[in-house]
Amino acid sequence: MSSEADSENKASPSAPLARENSPLASALEQRRRLLKGGLSGGAVVAALVSRQALGANAACTTVSGWTSLPPSGPRTSHYVCNGVTPGYWGQQQHTPWPSPYRAGTAIDDSQHIWDSSGTKFNATFGGSKYPSGMTMMQVIWLGGSGDPYQIGAHFVATLLNIQSHIINVLDKQKLFSIWLSYVNTGGYNVPNTNIVWSPSQIVDYLKSTMPI
Repeated sequence: MSSEADSENKASPSAPLARENSPLASALEQRRRLLKGGLSGGAVVAALVSRQALGANAACTTVSGWTSLPPSGPRTSHYVCNGVTPGYWGQQQHTPWPSPYRAGTAIDDSQHIWDSSGTKFNATFGGSKYPSGMTMMQVIWLGGSGDPYQIGAHFVATLLNIQSHIINVLDKQKLFSIWLSYVNTGGYNVPNTNIVWSPSQIVDYLKSTMPI
């Protein structure tokens, strides 16, 4: 049976990017302009970044790679981190979501009110962190004490980014395992280390796959 570390390595650096005519095209173009390395033959982004601390200018890398990086200095990643944020996925103009995930129907998009016809969060990620009928879109806009650090919102965005093939630094199996660890223990024990990430550090890692 494969370990979590094995699962992490299944995220292939050669995963395809979203097509130019996809709903993500304009957002990806903006991010491409900000990345130092650019694209090589339509393949992967080589992003030159500097990691000062967890969550600050961190390299595009796997969970284990993030943990093992030195505290500073330039690092080149051959993974793809072109993810977009929860705020992007939460807008009606950025629906429909990549199949099989459904955003639902906006009741009042200006107030971020959505019905319950979308994909349910708990049924997708596991656990019972939120009410059973709450959708992934509703979690995106939950905020406040209902979603500390916007952790649920960032898990939703990361899942949709994976499904859109705009990040390949982790796969869905890995993402779900991090979520269940958080739900069951309040943090995430990085495999093969004695390091335990707090909820805010988990969010910092997910944000590193969503460059601004």
